Amino acid sequence: MLEMAHDELCGRISGNEIKRIAWSLASDSSRVVEWMERMFRAENPHEIMNRAWVLSHVGKEIVRECLSPYYDAICRFAMEDLPVRRGLILGLLLKLEPPGEPNIRFLDFCLSHLVLPSEKDSCRAAMIYLAEKICKPYPELSRELRLTIDLLPPGIAPSIACARRKVLGRIASSSSIRLDNRAWDEQTEP
Repeated sequence: MLEMAHDELCGRISGNEIKRIAWSLASDSSRVVEWMERMFRAENPHEIMNRAWVLSHVGKEIVRECLSPYYDAICRFAMEDLPVRRGLILGLLLKLEPPGEPNIRFLDFCLSHLVLPSEKDSCRAAMIYLAEKICKPYPELSRELRLTIDLLPPGIAPSIACARRKVLGRIASSSSIRLDNRAWDEQTEP
């Protein structure tokens, strides 16, 4: 099943077949990595789409376990001029935690594309959440994210408005916690 013919992957695959392949992949982490690497190398847009679609159906824990070391490679892939829906790749990144050092190039990509009306609404919402994950440990980056999100016009799609509201709320609460901690530290210093 996992060794599908190239022609099969370049054509239309049913949702049930996608789920069956994803379930089979989940049992062997090396195959998950191999599936992703083949997606990176594929030239046919249908094959890329089908491979991304399968990976989007693999469980979050397995994706984290297998693909976390490839976070930056997946970010680079998401920034390419993809012949497929970028949302599948962004969805895969949402399952992963960013590594210690922030990927500034990917953050810049998210910040510049989340305000573009030409991007799909679901991609823009995903970019808001991905940017939040990257910025979370860095107050100065969180401020930049907040300023960028504030550039979104009123009347945006519900998915973007929801992401905006949630992320701005979390940024505000984490800022107030940091401010409260600073005030507490200043009070307790001798």
